[in-house]
Amino acid sequence: GIVPSDEAKATEALFSEEGEIIGDWKHAAEQRFPESFRTSVSLNAQKIILWCLERSPKSRPSAKQLLTCDLLPRKVELEEKYLNEVLQTLSNPQSELQSYQQILSKLFDFPTPASVLTTYDSEVSINAN
Repeated sequence: GIVPSDEAKATEALFSEEGEIIGDWKHAAEQRFPESFRTSVSLNAQKIILWCLERSPKSRPSAKQLLTCDLLPRKVELEEKYLNEVLQTLSNPQSELQSYQQILSKLFDFPTPASVLTTYDSEVSINAN
């Protein structure tokens, strides 16, 4: 039989028009991405990139397909992840000082609205008399 070359395998469709994985995406990732990228980027991100790079425009995802696919984390999952990271940073005395200071400055370093300052000042002056 004829064995397809690596180049031919790399150009085969990996995804159906519906976004189902139908090809050998791991082999395609090995052919298209450097090892440092493959080891540092999540598998889902690699699949999304390969899907967007499909040779046939019909096989590439629409914005709607990307937003509804299972490869992207849901907003709730991301918010929970970020909240956990912030709480871990704040609760760990050994955490990086710069990160700790950035979080605290974002929490507490914001201007007080003029309406609040005016209300507070008038209450203080009334109570002082």
